[in-house]
Amino acid sequence: MVRISGAASEMDILAKELPWEVGVLLSMVKHARMKIKSEYRVLAAMIGRHDMTGNRIVFAIVTASLIIGPALMVLSGIPPLWRGISVLGLAGFIATGLWASWR
Repeated sequence: MVRISGAASEMDILAKELPWEVGVLLSMVKHARMKIKSEYRVLAAMIGRHDMTGNRIVFAIVTASLIIGPALMVLSGIPPLWRGISVLGLAGFIATGLWASWR
């Protein structure tokens, strides 16, 4: 019986104080005096993964362009030639291979 009266007493206090506290909160929101701080740990991890994915995509695009450039030089036969292969194109392939292996 004491337990029920204790719960009833808490409900009575809540019923009396809740409208006032809600009013205070609404007043703070109305006058822009309330700040809400939120932290999303999952969001931070997801942003890190997106950053890593973006870096990989950029690396792939740059590597592809560095392969296409020397390929065009080799196919067009830009002099100086070494055994029928453009030396500049061959140097571009070697430089791209070194750059890609460094990453």
